[in-house]
Amino acid sequence: MTTYPAPVNDALRGHTFYPPAHELATIPQYEDLHPDEVTIHLHYFAPNSDVYVAAFDPTTGLAYGWGMIGHRDPSHGDWGDFSLPEIEQFRATRGIGWFERDLHFTPGPAKTVLPRREPEPPTTAADET
Repeated sequence: MTTYPAPVNDALRGHTFYPPAHELATIPQYEDLHPDEVTIHLHYFAPNSDVYVAAFDPTTGLAYGWGMIGHRDPSHGDWGDFSLPEIEQFRATRGIGWFERDLHFTPGPAKTVLPRREPEPPTTAADET
């Protein structure tokens, strides 16, 4: 049973924000996550933002996952709770900006799905002078 608000921006994005109910049912709730084997089930994106869903509560719309909001640098990404209904209802006040579900995303282990921070270039003695 869902109690969270119905999507309001589906017409803008041209597809449904939430996947079909049978797909949502496969996403574990937070208490069922296995910390060493977290699977990312959904990916949402907007200009300069990405959200990856690992857990979802279908009664509240609350999700747990990894995201970087307002930038593209993975070093600023973090794990935490977020509201999918709030993300769905977000619309930038200027320009194009709403979250879309990545229709081509394939679920997989967080360690292989999440973006990685590029390694820092090595420093040399010449760089330090």
